[in-house]
Amino acid sequence: MHIIILAFLLMTEETKEKIKNEIARLQDELNLLHWKIQIAWEKYEHQDGALAETRPNVPYCDVVISIYPAFENKSRNWEDQKSILRHELCHVVLAPFVHVANERFVDKETFMDVHELVTSQLEKIITRLSTKCTSNLKLKKQKKKS
Repeated sequence: MHIIILAFLLMTEETKEKIKNEIARLQDELNLLHWKIQIAWEKYEHQDGALAETRPNVPYCDVVISIYPAFENKSRNWEDQKSILRHELCHVVLAPFVHVANERFVDKETFMDVHELVTSQLEKIITRLSTKCTSNLKLKKQKKKS
């Protein structure tokens, strides 16, 4: 797991830890352990009002997730904040497609390779979530029997 905190100005230690732990959990759940994730807390608001932003470098499986002051300052609850972090990591899952689309001059073979890569990624995510759901259902059934 590769998570680097670049800067966390003006944030409480509790919030920093929550964000770091949630991104690490999502990185594992979304099968992104091969990505190096850097988290940057920005001093200034995003010009378009974004609460967070993802900037992936696909060839190197490296991404910077910027978190803007509004992320914490707009009295959002933790569930909303987790949703924002999930959204940003979904950008990482789809980053190979975006990279290929932005290149525009790739051949069909390259595009199909990326298609297979992202499909495999999604399959692993679904398998992981399905396994967790099945385990949770078994636990609930066992508790009911007790």
